[in-house]
Amino acid sequence: MPSTLEIDQTGYRQICKEYDLPIFYQPWWLDAVCIQGQWRAIWVKNKKGIVEGIWPYCIQKHWGFTRIVTPMLTPMLGPWLFYPYAEKLDRSTRDFEFSVYPELIEQFPLASMIQVKCPPQLKNWLPFAWTGFKQTTRYSFVLSDLANLQTLFSHFSPKVRNHIQAASSLLKLNMHVTDSLLELYRLMELTFAKKRLKMPFSLAFLQKLDTAVTENAQRQIITVADQDGKIHAAAYVLYDKTTAYLLLLGSNPSIRHRGAISLAIWEAIQQASRKVGSFDFEGSMLPGAAKVFAMFGGDMQPYFMLTRFKNHALNVAYQWLRG
Repeated sequence: MPSTLEIDQTGYRQICKEYDLPIFYQPWWLDAVCIQGQWRAIWVKNKKGIVEGIWPYCIQKHWGFTRIVTPMLTPMLGPWLFYPYAEKLDRSTRDFEFSVYPELIEQFPLASMIQVKCPPQLKNWLPFAWTGFKQTTRYSFVLSDLANLQTLFSHFSPKVRNHIQAASSLLKLNMHVTDSLLELYRLMELTFAKKRLKMPFSLAFLQKLDTAVTENAQRQIITVADQDGKIHAAAYVLYDKTTAYLLLLGSNPSIRHRGAISLAIWEAIQQASRKVGSFDFEGSMLPGAAKVFAMFGGDMQPYFMLTRFKNHALNVAYQWLRG
């Protein structure tokens, strides 16, 4: 007899076949990033059986506490609504959200801690505030129109343009290196080591995710190397139907040409322009990354991180552990 978890995942998998959702909401993605496949989903249907909203979530258990979090390397995973009209009029949008969000929240499990990064689609978080959630605004940088590369390049900062031109004459691009995933991970390790930080995920985790991506979607690993074959920088770009995501970026701090990262990003943007309409710079909350990505002329796109604790004591303990 199938378990409740299996029934729940089966229902969600069917919804994903019938509705268009971002790549990070796909069941195969959740299977790869959630430890031991520990994810669930809730949804709301109207009287006609049409799905109006879904909310997949990842479950983690530590020392007897249950946490619901956005999994590693997943930029967003929160409530997603299917608006029933083409033109989203303000009042109609608000009424729909005030109807569906509370129904999703009512179904959501009571965990020790909930902390999820929501999609930019979620702009009205009042229903969550009313049920004890706290909100933190975060940002990514997005190039929303890739149609004219010449115009895009002209909007880059002079510093970035100069770096790209300088690197182009000294370094070479490669998108077909068989062991480029290993090289990318190695470069990221070097970057984290220089900052005296530990890598937040293992090579095995990245390989598992990459296998799922190559079986179900599109990705490119772009490397930038010198004439001796030494790799200076590498970028991991992920695609869904509408957007390219700069999921990972690594470089070798000891030999990196100052234009290597800019050249890798520029090549990623050019490649993306042939497939999708927008380019999302992920990981843009880090000060160094935000300054670099801002120089590529993208728009700052806000999104919400929603947090809720089961009780005040857990909130205090969490803040204390964070230092």
